[in-house]
Order: sequence, then structure tokens, then C-alpha cells
Amino acid sequence: MIRLKVWANDNALGWFGHEAGEYFFQYDPEWLQSDLKFVISPQFSLRPEPFKGDAVKTFFANLLPEGAALDEIMQSLQMRNASSFEMIGRLGAELPGVLSITPDGPFQFQHQSACES
Repeated sequence: MIRLKVWANDNALGWFGHEAGEYFFQYDPEWLQSDLKFVISPQFSLRPEPFKGDAVKTFFANLLPEGAALDEIMQSLQMRNASSFEMIGRLGAELPGVLSITPDGPFQFQHQSACES
């Protein structure tokens, strides 16, 4: 399993990751108990069980820039064939808005066919 920590400003909101080629998002238990809690998206209600599948992949991929801007960034980082998960792992700390996504421990930026975009 590979996962990335999802932050709302300075608060740990949950985890975005993949296991056996399937994407998942799961709220952090402390976030679910927090007075500051909110849903990351209407499709991801506040619950302890993980959300899985294409909706998760699509939501997080949509946080990235699109088109020529993304192409230029990927070229400058030498990540032309990277999966969306790898791109989020690399760029997630600098996303616009309240969310940021950071590696959970050592994160290898290598092409992984099980999670291609």
C-alpha cells in the first residue's frame, strides 16, 4: 500500500492512496472527531470506512493543473510518463486552495503501471 497524507491547512484530514491497483481515500479518525471537520467533497461523506474506485482517482486528479500547464510542469520535473498518483505525490504540497497532499514517509517517484492515469 502506498498512501499520501491529505491536509486541510495544518490539520490532517485523511489519506489518499492505492493498494493492489485500486485508489482509496479515508478520513483520519482524529479528523472525524474534530470540531473543525468538513467533507472533502459531497461524494465523500464523513465516515471511517475508506472510499474506493474511480471517483477517488478522478477527484484527486482534478486537483492538478490541466493541459499545457501540467505538461510544462511534468516536463520540467522529468515526469512525462508519471501516473496521476505520482504527480499528486510530487505536486500535492503546492495545490491551490485549502488542501495539500504530502508523502507519508519515503515516496518513490517511479512509473507504476497498476495506477496509471
